[in-house]
Amino acid sequence: MVSPHSDGATQHLFEFTLRYLLDDHEVLVEAVMARLEQTGCSDTLVGAGITGILELQFIRSASSAEEALNSANSAVRRAFPSAKLSKVIPALDTPSAD
Repeated sequence: MVSPHSDGATQHLFEFTLRYLLDDHEVLVEAVMARLEQTGCSDTLVGAGITGILELQFIRSASSAEEALNSANSAVRRAFPSAKLSKVIPALDTPSAD
């Protein structure tokens, strides 16, 4: 999906998953969601089925894939400063980076 942004830049919706390794192994999904919402991550689906691993699926509006990934990662790092990004999984039908 493409839409104009208020500054004239074209915005695309990018779908991707970020996988993080967490130091805090006892994180509850509800607590994860609350911390993410405090940093502006309301476009996230949370998966935490494996101890110490957090997967976050995003559908994020941005002018480029890089911008979408960087903004999502920055928000997650504000919520979980010790989280280590271990994998980026793009959706098959997301626009490619230009």
